[in-house]
Amino acid sequence: MPRGFWSPVLTAAALGAAMIWLAGAPLDRRPASEAALLEPTGRLEKFPRRFAWTEVPTADGYEITVTRVGGEALFRQRGTGTVLELEIDEEAEPPAGAYEWEVVAYGRPGVVARARGAFSVTGEMR
Repeated sequence: MPRGFWSPVLTAAALGAAMIWLAGAPLDRRPASEAALLEPTGRLEKFPRRFAWTEVPTADGYEITVTRVGGEALFRQRGTGTVLELEIDEEAEPPAGAYEWEVVAYGRPGVVARARGAFSVTGEMR
């Protein structure tokens, strides 16, 4: 065999072995999960009482935050379900305006999914 024959063969074998090893390496086996926000969305006559999103299979619990656009958080609550029912007195109802809400799904080892949405309250009865 020619003198430089083994160098390219060994290099190719080493690269092939490395690729096979990396393909089987457990880099991050967590499934890609997303929470889909179901309600509220769009333009609403009054501030919503119900917030709902889809389940994230790898989540142990959720945190929902509702903020007025450009302002501080109005509500923040943790739980294990995918629906949050707010109890708001008519006098304490947030005013018409634009709002954002976020659901953060927690699991092991921390945040496993996050979703953000928006809605607006018109204050106009139809």
